Amino acid sequence: MPAPSNNKPQQGGLASPYVKRILLVALLMTGGFTLMCFTGWWAVAYSHPQDSWGMLVFRWLFPVIGAAMVGGSFVLLNRPVGNVWEEFAASSDDEDADGIVSNMDGR
Repeated sequence: MPAPSNNKPQQGGLASPYVKRILLVALLMTGGFTLMCFTGWWAVAYSHPQDSWGMLVFRWLFPVIGAAMVGGSFVLLNRPVGNVWEEFAASSDDEDADGIVSNMDGR
């Protein structure tokens, strides 16, 4: 009968902090480019020379938010992901493997 393992059950591929970070970056980039392109085109194509200042600010609000989202995604790309060493800790099953490896003579 195998010995019980002390390993935590895996939570799936989305539990990794690297996967979470890349999904957040992808969401920010696509959302930001979408806001910049569609609302930017809308602001240019449907603008009128007699628009009030409030309308001009409203027209440029969404492209500026989109640019901030894209800029934030690049900032997140440059920041390191924290080390998650507790997930990679050796279990009690690995002690047997350490003994086997130390007895090998390399032949």
